[in-house]
Amino acid sequence: GDPEPELTVSFDGLVGSDVISYEISREEGETVDDDGYTITVTGDADQGNYRVLFEPSVLIIEKRAITFTSASASKEYDSTPLIDKDVTIGGKGLAFDDTVTFNVTGTQTNEGYSKNTFTYILDSADNYDVVTIEGTLTVTDVTGTVIIVADSATKRYDGVPLTFGTSYT
Repeated sequence: GDPEPELTVSFDGLVGSDVISYEISREEGETVDDDGYTITVTGDADQGNYRVLFEPSVLIIEKRAITFTSASASKEYDSTPLIDKDVTIGGKGLAFDDTVTFNVTGTQTNEGYSKNTFTYILDSADNYDVVTIEGTLTVTDVTGTVIIVADSATKRYDGVPLTFGTSYT
């Protein structure tokens, strides 16, 4: 994850260059929590010419913004499905040892286009703001020319009318 922010304090009521002694710490935790984690400042209440009041604060860990984008791909029609299983992770990426598993289901066989759809399972999903972007799978027409040639045939006269059949592949 991101580095731990430096815990700091501010002073109100000090005179000149006077100094107050204190210690600062925070409640343990690394996940998103709406209540946050308490930051505690401690020290002696009586310090020289001052009566000191230490007030706690809160560290809020915000959700990490990431983007999952499935691949876009294209090819000329060849009667086989166009499939691209790649998914990229954008933004700040995954934190710590979190993992994600993708199930890419997009496919395009015939001329045209469709979204490269996918689903995901993300560890610690509550700690992330995820945006998904589906790529596009495009199959184009065959660029060559299909030529159809009639086959030649020979028949000896036998009094039976000649019929023609049609075949293609």
